[in-house]
Amino acid sequence: STRGTVGILYTELVLVVAASVRFPRSIQNAENVFGWPMATFSAAPALCEKALAKAAADKQPVVVVGNGPAALEAACLALESGAPVHWLRTGERDVPAIEPQIMGAALRYLGENLTVTGLASLAPDQLRRVMSDDGSLLTGISLPDGTTAPCSCCCWTAPVMAVHPILREEGVT
Repeated sequence: STRGTVGILYTELVLVVAASVRFPRSIQNAENVFGWPMATFSAAPALCEKALAKAAADKQPVVVVGNGPAALEAACLALESGAPVHWLRTGERDVPAIEPQIMGAALRYLGENLTVTGLASLAPDQLRRVMSDDGSLLTGISLPDGTTAPCSCCCWTAPVMAVHPILREEGVT
């Protein structure tokens, strides 16, 4: 209008914004690391499916990093491929928790090809990553007990970062 702008006050406002998985710098270009959920893949979904099929054929482990429903979904997808899966359940904040009854049932259903390591005290960025000599592949993740979780393919589910200019505004949380 010609009279200027009028501020509108909201008690609650819900925005639907794009979100993407935030990778640690050291694995951003790794060929065998895929963001999950699938909508945020930086690579084509076919590349992830091919990597999972290769891991299954070679009986090599797939590592899932994260916590919550997205990580459970990624673990299920990897198990469906036939590959052994090592799920590193990290402790991100602001991730919807999986109800204990649902988690227990899921773990019983998913069976012996799934290993779960609880790392609730660690954020995903705190995990030490082991890269190939040329830096193109993630070959493992060092665990706090000194062992390494070997990795032929990795589904990185967290943290997810919403990207929208209004989120930078003062007072918007």
